[in-house]
Amino acid sequence: MRDQHATASSLRERILEHSLVADMWRLLWKAGITDVEILRSEFDGYGYDLVIAWGVVVRHVQLKAGRLKNPGNFDIVTSLADKPSGCVVYLDVDDALDVRAYWYFGAAPGEPMLSLEGYRPARRIGRTAEGVRPDRKNHVRLRGSGFEKLDGLEHLVERLLGRTDGGE
Repeated sequence: MRDQHATASSLRERILEHSLVADMWRLLWKAGITDVEILRSEFDGYGYDLVIAWGVVVRHVQLKAGRLKNPGNFDIVTSLADKPSGCVVYLDVDDALDVRAYWYFGAAPGEPMLSLEGYRPARRIGRTAEGVRPDRKNHVRLRGSGFEKLDGLEHLVERLLGRTDGGE
């Protein structure tokens, strides 16, 4: 089953994205919230997979997933920081794609993304003829240590949208 994570990574990504969206909508439904928009990006060229909007909060969300208990280091597109309230969500999943933990990198709802200053440029996968891996333009290597571990899906939705229990 572990080989599936590599050989069917695009399918895995779609399953996790659809599951997360369904779980979030179900949670919001139970809270009586039915006016949240969740839009999917056709391709990941601008640094985000989902746009989530509720009232004045608009989130551009980059999803990452892995079987590591803590987020590792991975590359993100720097243009995500130019979006309103850009953020990254890491899903720690098991082999069956059940989420074990949610991790968050970003600011409060309505606030710009945390600064990417100080993060080193990401490197291209391929090497030049000289054997050098040049920097990947407009990408940085995000450190897993910058993520906040959340207490479940409810906490993730709160970090993304703010209070969803009707309180002030």
